[in-house]
Amino acid sequence: MALSSDDIVEIIDLHTRYNTAIDAGDGHAWAATFVEDGAFVRGDDTVAGRAALADFVHAREAAGQRAGVHGRRHWNAAIAPVATTQGAESTCDLALTGRDAENRAVVMAAGGYADELVRVEGTWLFSRRVLTLADM
Repeated sequence: MALSSDDIVEIIDLHTRYNTAIDAGDGHAWAATFVEDGAFVRGDDTVAGRAALADFVHAREAAGQRAGVHGRRHWNAAIAPVATTQGAESTCDLALTGRDAENRAVVMAAGGYADELVRVEGTWLFSRRVLTLADM
């Protein structure tokens, strides 16, 4: 079964909600882009469950403030969702920009995501999101 054009637009909107929430430091809104027991994986670290996901963003935001980093923006490109028997899988590219302590614009990270998505009560959510960062 193929994804409908509405599904694809909704999945792209999910990426937008995810990016907007994490960029604002809104851990609860970011966690709400995942299913209740959803997981975010970065390297050997896995954060699972909405409460832990929200805490992850709040801790990340506090660490950034201590380091003088601000104005972070996540940019996704080449979002490519495909249907699966469980829902959908998607990949996309990532660029993370921000401003350093001297207020200079910097590229903070680049890489990509590999996602597993499911539809819950009519809304697409991440069930698992794996971040792979490029060497910079």
